[in-house]
Parts: sequence; C-alpha cells; structure tokens
Amino acid sequence: MFLGAARDVSNEPHAICLLLDSPIVLEGMSHGRLDIEVFKPGMGMTPAGKTVIKVVFTSSYQYWKDLRANKAKYDAEKKLVADLVISRLERRFPGLRGQIEAADVMTPR
Repeated sequence: MFLGAARDVSNEPHAICLLLDSPIVLEGMSHGRLDIEVFKPGMGMTPAGKTVIKVVFTSSYQYWKDLRANKAKYDAEKKLVADLVISRLERRFPGLRGQIEAADVMTPR
C-alpha cells in the first residue's frame, strides 16, 4: 500500500516497524505490526512538504484472485484494507488521514 501525503516527515526514520496494540486481520490473517517505509524530500520521490508512505504485509494471491471475480467486492476489500491501515497509521502520525492526497492498495492480483 502506498500513501501520498501533504506532510513534513523530515524527523522520521526511513524504516519503521510499528507494533500494534491489537492486531488487524486482513485476508483472515492476523498482523501484529506494520512494516513501513517513509520516503521524504531529498530521497528523489517527493517534493518539499510531501511524503510517500509504503506499508507492506504478507498477502495471498488466491484470496485476491477469487475476489477479483467480482470487481465490486475486490474494490470494497481494497478500500477496507486502506481504511484499516490508515486508522492504525493515524496513531503514529496524528492527522494523517486528512493529509492524504493519494492512496493505492496494491494486491498480488
């Protein structure tokens, strides 16, 4: 998942392992952490005042292949994943949801 946000993150490390106080369940799998990469201005991906946040987690090709048979369900699940992850990121980056300018949940499918 990638998020583009109008946010200054110059004080953040590039890589963050965010341990969750309670796991989130995606595709029936429990995730107790989010593995995050923060791309700041000066790294070649974003202009000043902007950031790209990348979150990666294990995923099932078959799960997304089956969902893709129904585009509405596939799109709804991607939105659910985005909402769940953004909600957890908000605890680490208060106000992030309102600063997001672009979001893309990429699947194996």
